[in-house]
Amino acid sequence: LEQLPSLGKTPEERKRTITRGGLTIQTTLNPKMEAAAREELIRRVPIGTVANGVDIGAATAVIEPGTGHVLAIAQNTSYAVNVKRGTSGKTSVNWAVDEQYGASRGFAFGSTAKMFAVAQALRSGMPINSFVFAKPASPAHAALFTRSDFQSSDSCKLGAGQTWAVHNDEGTRVGQISLTDATAFSVNTAFAGLVAKLGACPVRDLMTQMGLHQGSGKPIESFPAAITLGANPTSPLTLASGYATIASGGTYCVPSPVIAITTSE
Repeated sequence: LEQLPSLGKTPEERKRTITRGGLTIQTTLNPKMEAAAREELIRRVPIGTVANGVDIGAATAVIEPGTGHVLAIAQNTSYAVNVKRGTSGKTSVNWAVDEQYGASRGFAFGSTAKMFAVAQALRSGMPINSFVFAKPASPAHAALFTRSDFQSSDSCKLGAGQTWAVHNDEGTRVGQISLTDATAFSVNTAFAGLVAKLGACPVRDLMTQMGLHQGSGKPIESFPAAITLGANPTSPLTLASGYATIASGGTYCVPSPVIAITTSE
């Protein structure tokens, strides 16, 4: 409906072609993967889960590296036309894809952002056995970062007078730690310092080159929390395609769920 003008000049024409044109549509979706993904999501987050009065949703997407083929998408809901998600766990929104295709702006991508900082560190020449400095912080006490922590030429740095409070899930890994340990234990302050050293904008630029963007389709915003700790929302499909760029050896492939569409002729 969105992308194939060969099926019609307008979405309405394309819808008629799809629903009444006798087409054979060959998708990339793998039914076994689809079933396994949905089963695992519902096992972890059952349909209709509510915590502290808030509905809890989960969605996933599987991308084939090197082709961009969408192998599976799933979420912990039942499908219902024109029904917003409630405690019944029914929705017509597809959380796994961008807003343009599924009406969802996605989820904050959190510490999955750190992979892009590691990639930029290696691209910049840092050896895998490099050390980074982790300011002391814990769940209760934050480490403060200021504009002066960032490169002066970095236009994605904090504004004048701004401070950025960064917490760690645990406070035992501080000071000089290896890049490997910083990644393995997801030390937020180590990555805040790493991104400040690398330049937040170069990390954001690499994210864009690897296919990452917000669920709205806009680029990841140019402030450190979004670039370093994934404060922006993105779709699971978009994030999977960014990670697939690593798995494919550096080639980004646009996600596609369709191999071929043919008529009876």
